[in-house]
Amino acid sequence: MWCSEVTDSGLILGWDLAIVCASVALALLVVLGAGDWTNFSANAVITILLPVFVTHTVLRIVTEKLAKNFFIYLFVCGFFCAGLTAVLIGVSVSATLWLNDIFPWLKIQQDIMTIIVLTIFPEGLLNGILLTAIMVFHPDWIRSFDAKSYIDDQ
Repeated sequence: MWCSEVTDSGLILGWDLAIVCASVALALLVVLGAGDWTNFSANAVITILLPVFVTHTVLRIVTEKLAKNFFIYLFVCGFFCAGLTAVLIGVSVSATLWLNDIFPWLKIQQDIMTIIVLTIFPEGLLNGILLTAIMVFHPDWIRSFDAKSYIDDQ
């Protein structure tokens, strides 16, 4: 799972460039033999469109409904959003594998659900650390972060 990278790129590049860059990366993986063209669209929906949609939705909620606070943006958009995205990707992969009769539900529950639980915290932590570093040293690199409203107006 690479939802941290897509979540960060959704915040840094914006939803449109995040989809383009992640699609190019997925295509390169397939060309290099790490995937299959028959699964490209399913992989793109689950590992690109879903994280970008979740990131964009959480970002809109933070900017429209919550207070303009540096830490609210950082914790909700950075840490929480990546953990939520990891859960949703894991559940989507599990549902896809089960509905297509690739694995029985018991095997999915024993193997994949365990991995989902183990990846929630590291995904959120790594994404939050990376976003924190970029916000502190180069806040102008983050397309969705307005330093004037989050820092200067406080």
